Amino acid sequence: MKTVVPCILALAVAALALPGRAQEDPGFVALAFLAETDPAAALVQIDAQLAREAAQPAPDPRVVFDLYRLQADLLIGLGRMAEAAALLADLALYTRQMRARLDLDPAPLFDEA
Repeated sequence: MKTVVPCILALAVAALALPGRAQEDPGFVALAFLAETDPAAALVQIDAQLAREAAQPAPDPRVVFDLYRLQADLLIGLGRMAEAAALLADLALYTRQMRARLDLDPAPLFDEA
């Protein structure tokens, strides 16, 4: 839990500087708080939010990225490394696919996975 809190705080601080991402949604602030206090419950909420995004005609890839990144960080904090590695590999593939819209390099995610 000690490693989860700094990760979540770093995400929250970084979120303030990144426009057009999941963090603009007030619900994401609540989700970040839940991630600090109850990571298992936050994972359930992330799954629900990802399902809502997938149901959209055109999901925002920045929101999807942020949610998957938070999910991976929580899994790492909970010691669920195999799940986190698989998720990071999927996220790297997603980032490569959406590279133009995300303006992110997928290579660091492949390395982390």
